Amino acid sequence: MRSCTAVVFCGGRATRLQSQLSGRAKALVTLDRNPYLYGLLNQLHDAGLKEVILCVSPFTEDIIEDVRGGRAFGLEIRYSLDTGLHENASALWHCHARLRTPLALCINGDTIVDVDFRQLLRAHIRSGAACTLVASDRMDQPHPGAVEVDAGGKVIDLHEWAQDRQVEVRAYRSSRFYTNSGVYVFNVAALGSRCAPEDRTGKIEQGLLRSLAKSGGLFAFSNGSRYLLDLGTPHRLSTARSQLSSISQFFTV
Repeated sequence: MRSCTAVVFCGGRATRLQSQLSGRAKALVTLDRNPYLYGLLNQLHDAGLKEVILCVSPFTEDIIEDVRGGRAFGLEIRYSLDTGLHENASALWHCHARLRTPLALCINGDTIVDVDFRQLLRAHIRSGAACTLVASDRMDQPHPGAVEVDAGGKVIDLHEWAQDRQVEVRAYRSSRFYTNSGVYVFNVAALGSRCAPEDRTGKIEQGLLRSLAKSGGLFAFSNGSRYLLDLGTPHRLSTARSQLSSISQFFTV
């Protein structure tokens, strides 16, 4: 775990959730007694991670004042600041130079997922891939079944862009389909060598990951039907708050 830095994307404007935030960053929205971000940081600490980079923006600088250096969580927390206008690919590229470990565990900063991070990192290393995403069997998510995977576990393509645009895609008959959990492990060296300029902005899921899949560099870690939810809308936040007993088994609420 010491060879890995966690990177949390929490710089977005959270336009769909503004009514719930009282002007605060989405990552600081409360689930029960604690902000969501506290639960995620505790989850990372419990997994054995030591270092975290929080990708923030002018829209979410209150996170810096709230979390500070991470001592309360037993972590070393540093910050990467970008504009917050160009999605998580831009945030990843801006923090790239700050990474001091060979691996980066990247998490969309509105995601609650029950995953064994140690097993994930081991699977990534064994795969030899440039990146591994956490693939879920759950089909109750915003982009159900959008990850197309071959029999060997390599990702063929991500179809989130097609679902958003209601575009029909042709898939291989032998493919398996999973839902993206919003959690990724990158080889840091591969980010520098395989991240083309056009993949340094926009959504990772619709740019960089698709490019890696097409070159055979993206692997899927199957997480079964374990808990998965993102907090991107008032309805999904309400769902999370109604499921606190399930979430609290692995996430501080």
